[in-house]
Amino acid sequence: MTQTPKKTIKHLEIRTYRRLAHIYLDNQSDVEDLLADLDLSVTEFDLLALVHATDGLAQQDVAAGMLVSAPNVTYHVQKLSQRGLLERRSEGKFKRLHLTELGKARIEQALPRVVEHHQRQFSGLSREEVQLLNQLLLRVKRDRDRRAKTQKRQVAEAL
Repeated sequence: MTQTPKKTIKHLEIRTYRRLAHIYLDNQSDVEDLLADLDLSVTEFDLLALVHATDGLAQQDVAAGMLVSAPNVTYHVQKLSQRGLLERRSEGKFKRLHLTELGKARIEQALPRVVEHHQRQFSGLSREEVQLLNQLLLRVKRDRDRRAKTQKRQVAEAL
């Protein structure tokens, strides 16, 4: 038997974080289900969508646009390359990523599904509210990144 907590967490910041985390986890599961018949994970979809948006993207730049580490990106690039969806080309000191024809077809099947899912996800909000939410989350992310950069600099200076 499961129990529902009797009290809510009193700290607004913790409640807000937990709400974001629950939405993220639920959404990941929903998108995995949407992509199952295309044999794509959410991470693979994200990677293909980034390369679709910016053909010839340097592999080292992909991790910055994704929610996974650089070694994880390398793993997925290799996996997608083996499946014939992605191609890596050496251009100078960079490995540039390009979709194959099969990769283009796959992302063009997947993209409308995911876009429609996200549109439904935010359908209870007006366009202006979605834009405001996006701007607020961007501010939170930039502030977090700024604090992390400052902290790294302070640690380096202390050494």
